[in-house]
Amino acid sequence: MEVRFFVKRSICILLTIALLILTAAPVLAFEPMGGCADGNHDYEPTEIIDPTCMESGYTVYTCIHCGQSRNDDYIDPISHFYNESFVLPTCTEAGYALYTCIHCGDSYRSGYVESEGHNYVPQTVAPTCTEGGYSIYICNACGDSYRADETEPLGHDYSSEVIAPTCTESGYTYHLCVRCGDSYVDAYTAPADHSYKAVVTEPTCEQDGYTTYICTLCGHSYISDEIAPLGHDYELTVTMPTCTEGGYTDYLCTRCGSGY
Repeated sequence: MEVRFFVKRSICILLTIALLILTAAPVLAFEPMGGCADGNHDYEPTEIIDPTCMESGYTVYTCIHCGQSRNDDYIDPISHFYNESFVLPTCTEAGYALYTCIHCGDSYRSGYVESEGHNYVPQTVAPTCTEGGYSIYICNACGDSYRADETEPLGHDYSSEVIAPTCTESGYTYHLCVRCGDSYVDAYTAPADHSYKAVVTEPTCEQDGYTTYICTLCGHSYISDEIAPLGHDYELTVTMPTCTEGGYTDYLCTRCGSGY
């Protein structure tokens, strides 16, 4: 057991000494290829940065050996180049000249013109029987609108017509608004009874007799009280034969004149 402990302790001491030696030893400097350590870099252009309206342009040079880079060949900012456009005034907002740089989009405004204000044209909406009237004012420049000058509804103006009852249908009063055409019905009355007049058709020798009842109010009619035909009432007339002609008897109806 003691031997093992001694060996482990010796190993730990040796590792500690080695670590201290490595920590205290100076770092070796390796000279890069091509003499970069002496400042003799071998630069090549790797990126060109174009100038903007606010910042200079330049070229980025990078050493092909160590990767160090530097900026050179500076170009002055190109300055703004503004295009001019115009925003016309509206009824509520001012107009102006707008200047926008074609390179960077920077912009500014100048030459303001006051807003023109609304130009309202009134349109009158007449009142109806059920809805009020008003004036609507519409701006002929932008379409903005508002309502004013409101009036009350007129109410209905009804004319009335009494419809008399018929024999089979009720009577009533019909009300029609002369302005809007609205209508309603009231004051119903019960149907009237038929008022029949009897027209008698007498029977004949061959036709039935009957009575026709015709309503004097509506013209409705029906037939009733039928009577059977009377039959013929013949009267005999005898013609005696002669030397050359035969005799015969004539039968003549006394009512209708039919004979044989």
